[in-house]
Amino acid sequence: MEENKQVYRVKLTNLPKYMGFADINKFVKNNLGKIGFSKLKYNGHVTFFNLASEEDAIESAKILNNSIFKKENVNAEVIVKKGEKEEKKPVKHANTFKTASDMVTPLANMPYEEQLEFKFNLSHDIMLYIIRKLNYANVYDTFCYNVLQKVLPAPSITAYRNKCEFTIGYSKSKDQFRKEKKLREEALEKQKLNEGEEENKEKEEVSLSKSIIAGFINGKMNNGYRVLPIEGCKNLSLNTINVVKYFEEFVNEFDERPFNEFSRKGFWKMLTVKDFLGDCMLIVTVHPHTDKEICSKIKQRLVEKFLHPQNPEDLLPDCNVTSIFWQEQVNSSDDKNYEHLAGPPFVYESLLGCNFRISPSTFFQTNSTGAAVLYSAIGDLLKLPKLINAPGSGKFCRMEKLKNNKNVLKEEEKIVVEKLEDNKFGEEDKEECIAKKPRLDEEKNEDNKELTIEPQKHGSNVFLDICCGSGSIAICLMARIRQSIQEGTISDYSKLPYGCVGIDLNTEAIQDARRNASENGFDDKSCKFLCGQAESIFKDLKYYLPTGCSIKDANMMGILDPPRAGIPDKAIIGCRKLEQLKTLIYVSCDPHAATKNFVDLCRPMSCKFDGQPFKIVAIQPVDLFPMTRHLEWIVKFERC
Repeated sequence: MEENKQVYRVKLTNLPKYMGFADINKFVKNNLGKIGFSKLKYNGHVTFFNLASEEDAIESAKILNNSIFKKENVNAEVIVKKGEKEEKKPVKHANTFKTASDMVTPLANMPYEEQLEFKFNLSHDIMLYIIRKLNYANVYDTFCYNVLQKVLPAPSITAYRNKCEFTIGYSKSKDQFRKEKKLREEALEKQKLNEGEEENKEKEEVSLSKSIIAGFINGKMNNGYRVLPIEGCKNLSLNTINVVKYFEEFVNEFDERPFNEFSRKGFWKMLTVKDFLGDCMLIVTVHPHTDKEICSKIKQRLVEKFLHPQNPEDLLPDCNVTSIFWQEQVNSSDDKNYEHLAGPPFVYESLLGCNFRISPSTFFQTNSTGAAVLYSAIGDLLKLPKLINAPGSGKFCRMEKLKNNKNVLKEEEKIVVEKLEDNKFGEEDKEECIAKKPRLDEEKNEDNKELTIEPQKHGSNVFLDICCGSGSIAICLMARIRQSIQEGTISDYSKLPYGCVGIDLNTEAIQDARRNASENGFDDKSCKFLCGQAESIFKDLKYYLPTGCSIKDANMMGILDPPRAGIPDKAIIGCRKLEQLKTLIYVSCDPHAATKNFVDLCRPMSCKFDGQPFKIVAIQPVDLFPMTRHLEWIVKFERC
């Protein structure tokens, strides 16, 4: 064994209070010049970094000791430490689970009251973490410890998922295949010696099963993963479970293999099921096949099995599928292009008395009944009036829609299907959805004066729905105001203009949002849905406000429901710079990952983060994912 080498380090103390890692790294680099250093660490008070030799360490300490850094005299000293021989760390294997239920619903065996208590404690820990991050950003007085509310329970604890993505693969890992193959070979050798019944039974027991299934990945890709079957997952509906079962039968009819990410060979990738009460959409994702004829036969057989069986006896019992899409994807990061195979091109859902159309790529909350609780809580935090006759959160069946508006729906679907078949769907609509600033000749009237809307005496109320998706949040809030006016519980909103502006990057989602607003009784004058970057639209927001609303006196209430990791800094800065935005609701399914957004909204003004900061005034957790460790946060921000 080699002797332990000595490690020469320099320790820096008496550093300025307000600085970050980049600042100290730049300071050391500028002062040391050509002297190389490594493994610089800074914990907020003390800095350490390594040098290659004793001479370099002594020279570095001499240079940095008593040097001025932001009006502070830095102290530097050499520290000699015996280094340990670096041993190769064993590869950490990912957590493996016996069943899919253990993986996707780890709290399934815990009483629901205890689940809520567990999630409240989890929320409290995350809140303390956010407070520490705020303190690091010099934010000390914009957070109160009593802002955290009790967790709102989910109406449905089981069978609540309306969307799931299932990986297509083998149920056994490579190692298991090798072991079983070895056992089979040994059994075959024994069979040659004794061809009795016992040997035949043993052969059957160790026979290698290579059936393809659709389920959840167990383990990391680099450790040789296997797919776990979905049996026992209580968060899935019975229809979803049956769809997956019949799909597994379907894929095993062909000789095509699941796609392997390392060898880049194979065909089947993923099955996405969007399962609502009356509608169920299948999206089958595959790697492009070299033989287009084989691929065409597979697609034809897929439609026959789930939608148009040739014989009545081939109808699948307890399996409701209404539409099928096909997606070919080389890499998972590629743009999603969907090929419509059969059935209506949409699914439908109802929330709080509003009906919504959902396309393949449009985001919708994965728990419909839980979303009703979520949206009601958002309205409460925005201090919208309580409803006397609150609409139910029952799911919406497409067959019910056919009864209510049969002719309109048939005509709509006929037009859309024709466009899909002609591969022209969305081209004109996509152009219309993109937010465009009016031309200069449209901005001025005959007197060459800029056109402005006459401000209302009492202002106006505007919901700014950022990352709006299908527009479900803004439309439900608009419907709540409308019903309150009809019930006579409020009078202010009946005198003031109100409306919403929705923003999203997904053109298909904007198309759905516009259609949803229209079907729920809101025209394009009161509900504006735009495709584009939020920060870009904010700059010209006055051109996109609902009719009767003025940017000068608008009471703007923002709702931000971004992806799991949050939104870019530019969008956060855009929210800060929008002076009319006094209240902002941030909806997060992973508050720990969204911490940076929270901090950036609250941090003091600077060259980068312009605009008055916000403060956190309320945190309302909502249990949208029973039996799991996940939950949704509603965070209310107000201007300082």
